[in-house]
Amino acid sequence: MATGIDDFLSIVSNGGGIAMSNMYRVKLPSLRRGEIVQNLNILCSKVDLPLRQITTIDSRSGVDVEKVAYGYAVADVAMSFYLLNDYAAKDYFDTWQSICLNQETLESGYPDEYCKTVVIEQLKKGVGFPVAKKKLFDAGKIPSPIRSRLPRLGPLDFAQGEFDLNLIKKEDVVYTCTLERAFPTSISAIPLSAAGGGLLEVNVQLSFKNWKGESSYKDTAFGDAVTGGLLQVARGLF
Repeated sequence: MATGIDDFLSIVSNGGGIAMSNMYRVKLPSLRRGEIVQNLNILCSKVDLPLRQITTIDSRSGVDVEKVAYGYAVADVAMSFYLLNDYAAKDYFDTWQSICLNQETLESGYPDEYCKTVVIEQLKKGVGFPVAKKKLFDAGKIPSPIRSRLPRLGPLDFAQGEFDLNLIKKEDVVYTCTLERAFPTSISAIPLSAAGGGLLEVNVQLSFKNWKGESSYKDTAFGDAVTGGLLQVARGLF
């Protein structure tokens, strides 16, 4: 059934806008007491939301065959992290793997020690009103893939190198995926080459027992008013 642009814009408005693939946050567990791992979220260049497949068997009744669910299967979740010269991302996952299997004694750890909870969040960009900006530093010297992941802390916009006095609405968590009893089973090789010169990344695969997802999007009258104004502009463009 064909729909008009008004129908499409209305659906987008009611759903709070289109979800963006670069709006996400990863929450990794602390492996040592007092360890701070928030910096790894900024360095996370890619992450997959997990799949779940319902496993079935064929149930036969006479000549009729029907698939019947009897269980589920999940696949590992892949994550990629930019490497800095301190190799913090690789050191973190090397340490986590050593809790699973001690690299010196080759003794296995207890699952309750190395199985952790990992959270992946889909975010919705907030709304701000520019009031005043002051340049703090030249953000152009930071590689663009990393600059796009730099956070905004209050009025500090690290991605642009600016002090931004905005009325900022915090990024909303619209979907939360929780990996239960997760641990890193694979850490990729890191290719080094004299002909290279690009950014280095470490790729990790997390195995886990199960996952659960929860949508937490909440609409607001203020958001409706802003979106409604944008829709009027969009209609004028078509």
